[in-house]
Amino acid sequence: MPVENPTKKQISELVTPRQAIQDSITLIQAKQDELGCGPRGSPTYCPVLTIGGSYAGLLSTLARVAYPNVVDMAYGAGPCLFLFDHSASPYSYYEQITSVAQRMSPGCPRAVHETLADVKTRLAPYHKKDDILSAAREYGVCANHKNPLPSYIENGADLAQQIIIFNSDMFGDSGMDNYPPSPDTKFMQACTIFKDESKSTPEKIRAYFELMEEPKTTDDEQRCHAFQESSDGIDFWDALCCQIVPMIGRSNDTMWFPKPFDVKAYQKDCQKDFGITHDVDAFVHEFGFDNLSHQTRLLLTNGVNDVWYPVSYLEPPGDGVVVMNFVNGAHHSELTHQLQADTPDIEMGHKEISDLVETWLQQVREEGPN
Repeated sequence: MPVENPTKKQISELVTPRQAIQDSITLIQAKQDELGCGPRGSPTYCPVLTIGGSYAGLLSTLARVAYPNVVDMAYGAGPCLFLFDHSASPYSYYEQITSVAQRMSPGCPRAVHETLADVKTRLAPYHKKDDILSAAREYGVCANHKNPLPSYIENGADLAQQIIIFNSDMFGDSGMDNYPPSPDTKFMQACTIFKDESKSTPEKIRAYFELMEEPKTTDDEQRCHAFQESSDGIDFWDALCCQIVPMIGRSNDTMWFPKPFDVKAYQKDCQKDFGITHDVDAFVHEFGFDNLSHQTRLLLTNGVNDVWYPVSYLEPPGDGVVVMNFVNGAHHSELTHQLQADTPDIEMGHKEISDLVETWLQQVREEGPN
């Protein structure tokens, strides 16, 4: 938190990739001074490798692109570069989730779609507040008067829409953590719930919420899940997204319902919520990361099961860039290896990455000063 109770002006100035990268450069240089590192080419020079996954993977990549005189090599895991330079389809994300679900749990997308279609049909007739609250209780969301439904839910159709949004969002979140592939991941457990023909539609939705809910609670009367209006103030992630403008919508080729991406509506919300007026191409123009063909000592990794896989480099854009794709991986899975036993491809990746960094270190030492 750079400042307390930030103004819209401070948010628009501070919550930016440029600010985050410059902070990192300042930290790197301060650490080099603390360690007594000499200039590049000297015997006491300290080579710099940036590492990050997801948004931090993007920052790691941009640090190498924007500050090659400070950052000697970079490692970006699942950095979603095509999402942020807008060269990928805005519908790739949800189409990939649907594709992974079908591949790993055949019939899952159809089961999810049919369940959510039934939710829309069942909730459409509700218009009275008490009826809507009763329906919410049946589905396990915002189920009491102490935690009432948010004001934007005025009828059953609104409630159904929020259930669908929550469902799609949580499938994406659990898809990023879908490693190592097994029936025990939340992504796969969710598919099992929706494919269970012994459960009614409300039972499936309630079970899904219980699966995804963090932290766990057994008190249905106190649940409000993602529907309750936030009391935490500014959502800095939403503000950041207004700077990098990730284009995400839903096409007909997903297990949900179509939702076109509307750039103008997105920009309008960013201006209203955070005072950010942003050209969708400004981020790309600032860093020039839409062409990495001449970049050197850059590693990009992807998990084939990652929901962001289609918006990443799957082949090297140039001789100086290395791309590794892990067939069992999800979102930057090779950077979370301390949490579980790894699959063979990730284990091999660790060795290959270690060898690659060793090679790069030798190159930095041999190149001398710029």
